This record gives sequence, structure tokens and C-alpha cells, in this order.
Amino acid sequence: MRNDLPTFFFGITKKALTILILSVVVLSRAWAASDYLHTIGNRVYDENNTEVFITGVNWFGFETTDYVFHGLWARNMNDMLNQMAGLKFNVLRVPLSSEFIKKVRTGQTVKPGKSKINRNVNPDLVGKTSIEILDMAIAYCRTIGLKVILDMHRTPASGMIDLWYNSSITEEDWMLNWEWLAGRYGGNDAVIGADIFNEPHGVARWDGSNSAVDWRRAAQLCGNRVIAIEPNWLIFVEGVETPDGATYGWWGGNLRGAASYPVTLSRPDKLVYSPHEYGPAVYNQWWFHNGSFSYDSLMSEHWKPSWLFINDQADVHPLLIGEWGGREYDLASDSGRWFNYLVQLIANKKLNHTFWCWNPNSGDTGGVLNDDWTTVNWGKYNVILATLFGNGLGHTVGLGGGAPWPGFTQSWPRAVASTYDGNGVEPANAIDGNYSSRWSSTFNDNQWISIDFQSNRSFDGVTLTWEAAYGRAYEIQVSADGANWMTVAAVTDGDGGQDVVSFSPQTARYVKKKGVTRATSWGYSLYEFQINEVIPSIFPIVTESSYESADRDGRKAFDGSMGTRWASEWSDPQWIKADYGTETTFNKITIDWESAYGKSYAVEMSHNNFNWTPVYSTATGDGGQDLLTFEPVSARYVRLYGTERGTTYGYSIWEIKIENTMAAISNLALGRTAYASSIEDSGMEPISAFDGNISTRWASQWSDPQWLAVDLGSAKTVSQVTLDWEYASARSYKIQVSQDMSSWTDVYSTTTGDGGYDDITFPAVSVRYVRMYGAQRATTFGYSLWEMQVR
Repeated sequence: MRNDLPTFFFGITKKALTILILSVVVLSRAWAASDYLHTIGNRVYDENNTEVFITGVNWFGFETTDYVFHGLWARNMNDMLNQMAGLKFNVLRVPLSSEFIKKVRTGQTVKPGKSKINRNVNPDLVGKTSIEILDMAIAYCRTIGLKVILDMHRTPASGMIDLWYNSSITEEDWMLNWEWLAGRYGGNDAVIGADIFNEPHGVARWDGSNSAVDWRRAAQLCGNRVIAIEPNWLIFVEGVETPDGATYGWWGGNLRGAASYPVTLSRPDKLVYSPHEYGPAVYNQWWFHNGSFSYDSLMSEHWKPSWLFINDQADVHPLLIGEWGGREYDLASDSGRWFNYLVQLIANKKLNHTFWCWNPNSGDTGGVLNDDWTTVNWGKYNVILATLFGNGLGHTVGLGGGAPWPGFTQSWPRAVASTYDGNGVEPANAIDGNYSSRWSSTFNDNQWISIDFQSNRSFDGVTLTWEAAYGRAYEIQVSADGANWMTVAAVTDGDGGQDVVSFSPQTARYVKKKGVTRATSWGYSLYEFQINEVIPSIFPIVTESSYESADRDGRKAFDGSMGTRWASEWSDPQWIKADYGTETTFNKITIDWESAYGKSYAVEMSHNNFNWTPVYSTATGDGGQDLLTFEPVSARYVRLYGTERGTTYGYSIWEIKIENTMAAISNLALGRTAYASSIEDSGMEPISAFDGNISTRWASQWSDPQWLAVDLGSAKTVSQVTLDWEYASARSYKIQVSQDMSSWTDVYSTTTGDGGYDDITFPAVSVRYVRMYGAQRATTFGYSLWEMQVR
């Protein structure tokens, strides 16, 4: 689909809970085998040969030079994914560009365009690269049961061209991009397929010539190369505009060539043909006869000869209408009549489809959402709803638009408190993701605030961002019912700022901060109260030496559920292994044993799956929960190797969690005293770069040099500084440290600063003062930082 430039909406109409992702849980590649799809004739089936239906939606943005989903300037990403699932869409089609993937594949850093992410509503995306945000979206889709189709939507990110290649992105680049994607997301069953190129048109042909512009030739080559890397994926092959230069249709919508020259793949059961279909508002094609068309005329003149003939041959291949949509959905306008006729066709034939689109900023079609990026266009949706037919897999969002994700409701997490000190400081402010609003209690000890998440959450810590009135002593408690509370952590030496409190993993509906003693004469005051939620990783592949039965294979120890388990055969030795696909840092492993535990075992790391180094071993294991910590190590593979069982049974584990807890180091500069060489204007004081609020900033005068410094209060060990630049960034700058604010030592310098988000590390030093010293500006303005963090 051709899109107009986006319209920007910065008004936020729904506040979303901020979740800090500080933990990693390994999930199994083996799990993927139970949730991939295949085809039999013209229908799609799951691994149990139950027929399923793909009824999805497109969300564009990554394919553009913004390199990220559109709408993140207005709304939280996970909030929108939840909403899609709640509206019964079961698949998300994600448009990409070959230019984007080639850059990432060849080692270039690609970041979202400036101002494309609202820091207040997407704080977890700040500083992330575009591919990291895509990773996070796919990981979250997996947790809510929303499947993903990756779509190579453009060749250059700047716009659509006829072919899948050009002078700078060759056909080989295009296929290498797909191999790279298959390698990155293969084994993660959130991703079910590859739409290998979007809307070939113009000079593209489907004529059996095997020429450079023969789309069927290219589709076969690319599809087979993808299958060689990830044989579980479906391969979606679109049509062309004209197969022979004589009969024309929509870009990507003409599959007439497949009648004489069908696509042949090494796995025929993975092929799905995918036409696109639009109404007269997009372009007044000849079959619309200037409004004199009917359902029957569309069927005989266009749908059947262009692509529906494939569906009507039951022994061929399925169809997925990869794009369809429009602004009008009434029965009076020409475009509205076409819209309703196509809905009738999809419903009658039970056709798979992905609606275009979620975005309201699609110029010629509009979207499911209204222009506020939050409310639903219910008139349009109620017509679409007829195509979201039930039946399918039994995951939380069934393929076929079954039961909506149970976590999606209009009842968002709620905060309540023992007291609050007047209007404007209510408890809800502590969970709104806004660091400029706060909850404040009355001026007494033993005040509390609790969060009701409406359903169980799994988490292993909380992050408290204090206002000046902080707690000296307090407890963190959890509860399943809001009545019976269990203390999981106690703090007796709180010093304000930001506290990251870790504890053993908990699953609970409620969490509470219970104050014991205040540190000031005021009450307790929190900008934000956040849980450190356990979010699954999407990369590891899990294998095992053996399993007792098919429902107790290795994946069950990595599925995030304490109701399933891995159980080996009843012999020694046995092992279970996770492959991350790349070097990853760990320093903590938690093992929850079933009654059949390991008495003697080792936890080992490897770079190559051949040479193994133990990071922990024991000969006196006693079952229960083993919480193992060690110095951080970097490895690709992690293995638990058991040499002696503790019972006559095998080895049996409910869950293994592998983590890097170093991510939980708090920001030492938050709320501390700050100094600067100058300020541009009132409201841009140095403290604005250390207040935890990414909508306020420090800005200097428009000259060189300028500096910004923070007093940590006492000597602290630091090894990391992060700079979140406003547009007025530094070309040349240094990070300096000092004990006395007089003598400064350089720990980092650059002359090629490019703005955005700089994450700077250096050998650990013990210092009291840290500053950014700007020597050369990158713009005609001064230096300006949203936030400067020190760890």
C-alpha cells in the first residue's frame, strides 16, 4: 500500500503502566513446533491438523525512513498490541524495507527517526535501536498469543519501486536479508511466515521466462532459501500488476500467472498465495465501471480470474488477502459498497486475510484506529468483525479470532493508598508513567500504596522513584487476594532517589510498598512505583539429552509456567541446554526442581557448543529452588549437566530462569544537585537533566564550550553514563570525573557525536562529580539534554 506522510498526534488520551524489563527468561525453540502452521490443499492447519484462519491486521512504519511503528509518538507500543488482540486480530503483519534489514545485517546501527517515540508513554524504548524495538514487539506478541508475519514491503526505505532489487540493494541482498531474518527469528513461533516481497508491479512479470524481472523465478529462489533456514515458516507470495504486460490488476493483486506457472517450493505445504485488493477510492479500476458494479460483476470480472480461482481449486494452495481496506464502509458510496462486498466474500469463503491497516495515518484507507491513535473506528470495525470468524488454535488469541486475550480489558492497573495529601497527589499518579506527577501520603509513618494488576503478574523486583519525601525503612509485600500479604523484601537504609529492590520471583495480583519510617518530616512521596516484570526472551533454542514423555520435553522448563516441567529418562548423566544464538551476559540462574532433583550437577557455559566452562557445581544438591549467582560471564550456550540423580527417577525441573541482574543498577544521578556553565532560558536549569522526567531538559547558551555536572553526594563507583540528547546535541564532547569539582579527569571523549541516545561505558572509578564537557556543538543552537544518567 502507498502511504501518505504521517500526521503527528502528541495528545495522550490513555495513560499506560510503565514496565521496566530487567529480567530475562529463556524460552524454548522446541516449543515452536507445537504452534507453527502448514497447508493442505487450499486450507491452513496447525500441528494437530486442526483448520485455522489467519485474520490479522497490518501496522506500518518500520518500512519507512522512520524505522519504527508509527503512532509511538502518541501511544504505548504494548498497549496497542494488547488492543489488537482484544479486538480479535490474531496475526500482525509487519512491513519492513530491504534497506533497513541490509543495514542491520551488515553491522550498521539503525535508530528510529527523531520525535517518532514519545518518551513519556514508551520509556522502555528510549535509546533502543530499531531492530531491538522489533525484537521487543515480537517478544511481547508471543506473550499475548499474537502471531507475526514479516513483510518485505519496500526495497529502499524512501518509497516503493517496481522490483525487489535496485542498483544498491541487489537481488542477492534481498535474499540474504531474508536468510538473516529467518536466522534471527527462526525457532520463535510468534513469527509464522515471510511475505517475501510486497506488490511487485510495473516491469515485474509472471511469465515463466526466468528473466531478471520474472517474479515467479525470484519467489521460488527466495522462498526455498528461507525454508532452508526456517522450514516451519509459511511463505507468502503476492501477485504482480501484470503477468504479461496485457492484463492488469492491483499492485501485488494479479495472480493469473500462477495458473500456467505455479510457484514450486521445496516444502509445498508452506506456500500461500497472497493478493492485495482495494476499492475505487484508491484507484478507479476498469471493473468498477464508474460505480456500476455489483457483487456478481466483481466476482466474474475481477476476483475469480485475478486470484480467487486459486482458492476454488481445493487441491492447490490457500489464499491470504495480505492487504484490503478503505475509509468508506457504508452501503451508499461506491467504495463503501465494495468494502461490504469484499467482507461478504471473505466471510462466505472463510478466506485468510490481514486488514490494511491499524494506522489512522494511511492516506487513502485510514485505519482501525481514529486519529487519536487510541479510540476505535467502531463503525468500520463492526463491518470488519464479520471476517474475524472463530475456530482455531487454543492459545490465548486463537487463529480464527477466538477468545480475546484475557489480559486486555478497559480495567487498567489500579493504585490505592492508605492516604494522600490533597488533590493532585493521588495514588494513580504513581503508576501513570509520568515522572512529573506523584503520589504523596499524609505526614505520618506506616503509610502504604498498593497496585492491583487485575490479574496475576510475574516479577522479581520493584523500582521506586522517590520525590524528596522518601522512606527510610519500608517493606515490599505481595498478595494473591488483596487481603493476605507476604513480605518479600525489607529496606532499612533508604536514601531516596531511585531504589531498585530485587527479590525471588513472585507471581501475584497485588504488590504493596508499606512504609515503616519516613526519612523527612513530610510523608512518603513517589513519582513512580513500577514492577520489574519477567519478560520472555525470543532467541534461545532449547535441546535436551532425553525426555520422559512427549509432554515433558526440554521446552517445558523454559516456558514461564510452573505448571509444566521437563523430565528426563531415569538414568545418568542427563543435560538440558539453551542456545542464545549470540554472545549474551549472565550472572544469575534460578532452578525450580520438581521432586526428582539433581544431587550432583554443574551449570556450564560455552562459546562454541564444544568447550564448556563450569560456573557452578555441587555434589550435595537437595532439590527445591536453587538460586545461583556468579561473576558475569558472556557465552552463547548455557547447559545444566547432571551426573547423579537425587532419586530413582530422572531429572525433573519446573522452570529454569537465566538472568543478567546487572541491568538493575540504579541511576546514581537521579535528583542530585546539578550545575552547568549556562542555561538558555528559565525552565531549562541543569536539574532538568537529572529529574527522571524525559519531557524536561537542560539547554545551554548558543556557544562553545559548555558543560553540565552532577554531584553524587559522596564518592560512588561509576562505570556508565547515558546521555539522552535533544535536537541540540554535541559533535565533540568528553565525559569527565572529579573528586572536588575542580580537577577533572577524562574517562571518555568523541569528536563524531550524532545525537540521539549515547550509552557510554568506561573502567569503574570512584568519584563524587561527573560532567559532560561539550567542546563543539552539532547545531547552531547550544547543548541540550533530556536526561543524563550515571551508573
